[in-house]
Amino acid sequence: MAKEYHLIKGKGWGVKDEDPPEGIPIELQVRDADTFEEKRIKAVLRRSKEDLPDSDILWFYGRAGHKPEERPDNPWYLEILEEIEPDEIVLEIKKSDKSIGRRSDVIRSLLRDRMEKK
Repeated sequence: MAKEYHLIKGKGWGVKDEDPPEGIPIELQVRDADTFEEKRIKAVLRRSKEDLPDSDILWFYGRAGHKPEERPDNPWYLEILEEIEPDEIVLEIKKSDKSIGRRSDVIRSLLRDRMEKK
């Protein structure tokens, strides 16, 4: 059974006033209609199901993203070529001598007490 995805114009496809190109591999950010999980994918799009017989369904959504755009060619069809994994983000925590107020002092003292009890 075909899965359904949502493409929010201006977000999933960066050009708000233009449709994505058909028939060539492009990168998109889509939302899974079942889980609402956002995915970055490389896919081929078509307006017609006959051009992509084993395809999934792609609904174009307006900028607000809460209902499909009213357009005669909605839905489109897509064949996902690959899922693009998000870039890894590395965080570095730096120790600071600056206090952020009483709350941080309380937390710091609780952590110090816990470490001393071990």
